[in-house]
Amino acid sequence: MNADCTNFTSQCLYAGGIVADKVGEYQWYKLNSTWRGANEFYKYWNNNKGFGSTKGLKASKSNNICKNFRFL
Repeated sequence: MNADCTNFTSQCLYAGGIVADKVGEYQWYKLNSTWRGANEFYKYWNNNKGFGSTKGLKASKSNNICKNFRFL
């Protein structure tokens, strides 16, 4: 499956306490293309401004993760 690495990363983030985001233009939740696709994952974490309990995660938690996905 092509999505194994991104799916694994999403599962790690979720297990670490980052909650799913099903609100707004950019969304990240289990089985969504953003959860399992590298380009969509990068786009979410790079552009998401956050809603609810995910607000503010873009700057504080995702920049290092996104750098690893730039080459995909």
